[in-house]
Amino acid sequence: MALYKIADPVLIRNAKLAVDIRPGDVIITGNRPEISSVRAFAGDDNVGLEYFGGVYEGVADGSLAKGDECYYNPTTGKVTKTAAGAYHLGVVLFAPADCADGSEIKILHFPNGTQLTSGSTQPTPATAVEQTQDTLTDSTGGTASTTLAAPASTDYTTAELKNIIASIAAQLAKAKTDTAAIISALQTAGLMAEAEEGEGG
Repeated sequence: MALYKIADPVLIRNAKLAVDIRPGDVIITGNRPEISSVRAFAGDDNVGLEYFGGVYEGVADGSLAKGDECYYNPTTGKVTKTAAGAYHLGVVLFAPADCADGSEIKILHFPNGTQLTSGSTQPTPATAVEQTQDTLTDSTGGTASTTLAAPASTDYTTAELKNIIASIAAQLAKAKTDTAAIISALQTAGLMAEAEEGEGG
């Protein structure tokens, strides 16, 4: 389920997409629910995602009240007070007095980059780089050099070379015949004048 913007965000992050998105789609990056305001497609680069701020309409999953910290559950597409399986989204700005499952609410997009069920937090840039480097190192298993196969020989035998040359000669002969037939047809149709004697010589 999408979230719909009703006030502008304070910051837009540009991203390269791995999936197609539509306005209101929520994209989880680094435990942050970022929100699309555009229609864009997988592979598109520099797509603006609403990284922080803005007011959105959403659908409640259970009771919520103004001022509640709230979380986005990507499984249901709803906004909830339950942290388990959900990502911190922001603060409820409006909820009806009888707020229940399916009620329309308004949320200030104010993600803090956590999924409280796991206690994880958004890594600092330095940590993120270290994690990426570790993953790349571990993925080789220290055996990258042993997995390289020697390239197959590209040397041709005399017989193979003769066959290749014969094949090329046959194709050239066919091209010559076809070209002559095309020229003759064009001349017959009056679309191409015959060369006068001595022309081109």
